[in-house]
Amino acid sequence: MNVSGWRAARDLEERPVHVVVIETIVLGLIFVVSTIGNIFSCFIMHTSPRLRTWHNLLLLNVIVVDLLATLFCAPFGLVVLITGRWIGGDPLCSFVAYISCVLLTVSIVSLATISISRYFLITNLSKYMSVFKKKNITWMLVAIWTLALLSAFPPLVGGGDFIFLPGNAMCFVYFGSSLPYAAVFTLLVIGLPVVVIIACFVKVRHLIKVNKRMRSLPSRVTSIASEEIDSAKTLFSVVVMVLLCWFPMLLFFLLAAGGIEMPRQASLMATYAVFLTCALKPVIYFCMKKQFREGFLVLLSKLLPGLQKRRRRNRVGHTSVKVSRGERNQPYSRNERCDQFSLKQESNEFESTRKI
Repeated sequence: MNVSGWRAARDLEERPVHVVVIETIVLGLIFVVSTIGNIFSCFIMHTSPRLRTWHNLLLLNVIVVDLLATLFCAPFGLVVLITGRWIGGDPLCSFVAYISCVLLTVSIVSLATISISRYFLITNLSKYMSVFKKKNITWMLVAIWTLALLSAFPPLVGGGDFIFLPGNAMCFVYFGSSLPYAAVFTLLVIGLPVVVIIACFVKVRHLIKVNKRMRSLPSRVTSIASEEIDSAKTLFSVVVMVLLCWFPMLLFFLLAAGGIEMPRQASLMATYAVFLTCALKPVIYFCMKKQFREGFLVLLSKLLPGLQKRRRRNRVGHTSVKVSRGERNQPYSRNERCDQFSLKQESNEFESTRKI
């Protein structure tokens, strides 16, 4: 399909130099932050024993998808913003568009599956343990990727068109080329998982707010349940961000299918928002999940051992107390014994930190 007559294509080629520089720098920063953040997230998931569990395979799948989307899609957008046009040819455009559709589907369906798992984890633990086993989760991942590969396949065999969208500076499926495929893809592949996510979110939020069952449980169970509730809150924060950032892009695609072309700047902002989700997810993981923060500190200590040694020396310097020989022979008062016990606890904490 020829898009050279589109207003966005002309605006893309006729941009002033300063606009080219600004748009390229913004996408470049998003690319760098997303790549570093998701690579660190993968390493943290691998190195942290509390995160390296088969329960978190679905979350790891989302992180890998974000990394693949950043590495395979964002660089082509950078080239478009620099040159003002698509220079890769139709076969490469179709390949990038196909990969984009696959990764979008995998991300949305994976988040829906995680939402269901968190719902059962909080509401029905026995059912969660019986359904979300290692073998079942493996088959879930296979089913998710198979669905994604098949759902994005029709445009390759004439069921739609993969084209370059100059307003978005990317290649994607053009919904106007096949309205039946656009309806199926939008309602079933995207709409149905979104409905499942929202339903799980509303139900879990209602249970957390109304029941408040954690207060009546023993301390050990309360700690575990509270941790899972925090994990659910992290998940739903990610989901809300993804939906908010993807909604403008999908809306513009549907409007384009109806013959309504949005301004290039608005379409480009939608593209920024899509890639921004890949960059912000690691930040949300770090801010809302204690295991990620602990894993980041462990990974940082391995990458910068000198910094870790300096922190240890500073900690020892603050906790060390000089006691004279005469003072050692004197009996300790109750407050002094408490101080010595506190010092011993801090020393033990330091030793455990050193062993990590």
